[in-house]
Amino acid sequence: MENKNSPATGSEKSIKVLVSIAPRPPCSSSSEYVMLQLYMHDRQLAGAPAALVAETLCTFEEDFASPQQVVLEPNLDTAKQNGKSWDEMASPSLYVSIDATKSSLTYTGGPVFNVQPGSEVAFTLKPKSS
Repeated sequence: MENKNSPATGSEKSIKVLVSIAPRPPCSSSSEYVMLQLYMHDRQLAGAPAALVAETLCTFEEDFASPQQVVLEPNLDTAKQNGKSWDEMASPSLYVSIDATKSSLTYTGGPVFNVQPGSEVAFTLKPKSS
């Protein structure tokens, strides 16, 4: 019997994130950056800390008008939250967030929740100074 929570394999579990920057003020720096992070969690364990399964730095140079596509490759085969792997969780899910301490950009709407392997999500961010 196949487990309903078994993670996808290869690129099927990749999360594609389209990152764009809201209109920036004229005094912004010539480059902006954001550390994107992908977390795994069991929605049945609301209070338990999530497990970081992927992260990558996304950099915007001069062309802020063009969104950047970033691929996060989660390590769902070995990652565990509260001692349970993806296929052992009652209600596994992923969410995309940012590490504010390693980013010049911040949220316009918050993290993206209820992401599943193979999903595509859009993130609109803004410079911290605005």
